[in-house]
Amino acid sequence: MKKIGIRFFGIVGIVIIFFLPVIVGAHEIPISELNIVSDGSKMHLELVVNAHELKFMEEVDENNNGKIESDEVENHREAIIQQLVKALEIEINGLQVEAEASGVMMDLGSHHMIFRSHYPEKGKTRSLKLTSELHTITNQSHITRVTYTSSGEKSLARLDSRSNSVTFESKTAQQTAGLWRTIFDEYGVWMGIFAGLVVFSVLLYKVRKQFFIK
Repeated sequence: MKKIGIRFFGIVGIVIIFFLPVIVGAHEIPISELNIVSDGSKMHLELVVNAHELKFMEEVDENNNGKIESDEVENHREAIIQQLVKALEIEINGLQVEAEASGVMMDLGSHHMIFRSHYPEKGKTRSLKLTSELHTITNQSHITRVTYTSSGEKSLARLDSRSNSVTFESKTAQQTAGLWRTIFDEYGVWMGIFAGLVVFSVLLYKVRKQFFIK
């Protein structure tokens, strides 16, 4: 009997281990996916979020069946877009830009919502700053995974209620900043001495001109 019990619990343990990924995967983790793509003329943003994570979606559920349906989203389309646009602030090269066009829809077959927005790019993007206020319209444990793609290169970030802002810099901007840091680290002292001498010379010239030169 003892051996049978050991075998039984061993088999149960194996079954649990085997199906554990499925069990964990079935549980919804409060994570949204935010993809931003720069094509040189437009900045495209796509947010995929569990509709039930958004606090205001209770008002969208018109038939109170606990599900968010496509026709309900369409009926409240402008209000939903307004909430999401307001929660995502984009700055390009230090200047805040407004969305030119936005749309929202339900992902058929799931309870995820897809929000897309497009922003103008005037000139080359050297830096992109994203400030997310999604934590104010979702539960406090909500996490947003961000992927920024520009010139074929991808950069990743993770935002939540404690860290809700990230700045992505282009490779050229990073190289330029690195060059200036290198120059300052190596020649900073001499540059400071030179600048001090210039200021001293200018002041000395003005003093001499005022008191000694008639």
